[in-house]
Parts: sequence; structure tokens; C-alpha cells
Amino acid sequence: PEPVTTIDTGSLVDGNYVIRLTATDFAVNTAAASLTISVDNTPPDVGLTSPSDGAFVTVPGAIKGSVTDAALSAYALEIAPLGSDLRSPIASFNAAPSTSQLHNWQLLPPDGEYTLFLNAEDKVGNRAETSVQITVDTHPPPALSDLDAQVENVRDALLTWSPSRANDLAGYAVYRDGVRITATLSSEPTYR
Repeated sequence: PEPVTTIDTGSLVDGNYVIRLTATDFAVNTAAASLTISVDNTPPDVGLTSPSDGAFVTVPGAIKGSVTDAALSAYALEIAPLGSDLRSPIASFNAAPSTSQLHNWQLLPPDGEYTLFLNAEDKVGNRAETSVQITVDTHPPPALSDLDAQVENVRDALLTWSPSRANDLAGYAVYRDGVRITATLSSEPTYR
């Protein structure tokens, strides 16, 4: 049959609506039919809380966030090297998470910068996505070498060592008997 009319549901509030069609003859006799439709114009609500944007991921652990939608179909976690469109799946699920832990991430990619994606789709095809940039860094800087101490003025010490070759070195901290004695990280391979 040819459609009688179309209904634009884009401006309707999400919910159930009863659509009723009546037919009237010239004698004003009527017949009716009705059906209930569900309108869902709202995409899922997604958010990532851990790891946060700009975070360093150093060990496997929980990916935390939220995925909410009354008619959720599925959600997925994906990762791509920073600036790349080549995504790799981490995990996918066909039900809303029951806690803030979306996935227990055990297989980390090689060290580097990445974009972590969370996307979700509801049963009528509404989609949502969020992402955070992270740095996976599971390797410590190489061991320091050539540490040397020289006594100066009978009571002061000058410490020197070979600079680290690590590309991602934040700096050096000095400890005495297990207690840190430098307030901030130093970029120089010496301490006086």
C-alpha cells in the first residue's frame, strides 16, 4: 500500500507514542487501527575517566568510564596510534556495564602515544564516541652508570653520573638512606 503520511519523529521527546489511523465512509461509519511506536533520538551517553586524557599507562589495569542508554545495543573500546585512523579492538560488549569498570585491560600495546576510543550504539542506530590521548610507557629508563662521589670542603659531596639516554626521561632524584633529598627532579647529571 501507498503511505498515507510520514511522521517526522526528530522533534519528538524520547518515549512511546500511540499512532491511530481512522477511516470514515460517507455515512460517517468509522474503523480504526492503532500501534505504539518508540521514539529514541538520543545517542548513548559515554565517558572515559581512567585512564584520563594525557595519562601515562605503565601497567595493565582497569579502563573506567560510563556508558548509559535505555536501549543500548553495544559498546566497544578501541585504540589507535596517535594521529592514525587504524584502530585495533580492545574489547566489545552487548550490555551496559554494571560498574564504572568498562574493561580489565591486560594486553597493552607497545610503548608509544595512542588514542583510546569508547564508542556505543543503541538499538535504533544512534551512536556516540569519546576518546582520550594516552602514552603507554611500560619500560623504566636504563640503569644509571658511572655514579661517582667526591668529598668537597670536608663535609660536602659532589655526585656525578653518566646522563641517561632515555628519550622520555623526566629528570633525576637523589636519595640518602632511602629518603629523597631533592625537592624537584633535576635535568643535570650532577648533585651538590
